[in-house]
Amino acid sequence: MVKIIDNPSPANIKMYSGQTAGIRKNGATLNPLSSGAPDEDSVNLSSTAREIRDALNILHDTPDIREEKVASLKIRIQSGTYAINPDIIADNMISEAFLNESLSP
Repeated sequence: MVKIIDNPSPANIKMYSGQTAGIRKNGATLNPLSSGAPDEDSVNLSSTAREIRDALNILHDTPDIREEKVASLKIRIQSGTYAINPDIIADNMISEAFLNESLSP
């Protein structure tokens, strides 16, 4: 069991202080940063992860409000040419209710 303390002793700090300075191998000190390691880290994503990343980027770049659609509707409402079809609204409400019910646990 490891105990984490708020005030580490100098002995504990000294125990770990030299670990990043180098590694000894056959009497020679090797620097882990210059031992042929790549200059920068890299990550390889699976094709599924790339697709998810691309979809999230598209979603992030898509505005929450379609300004052109809102402007068009405002003009139609103000001019009195926007017609409301209660049957379509009712059908969509019922469809959405069934969908939400089927998706709930």
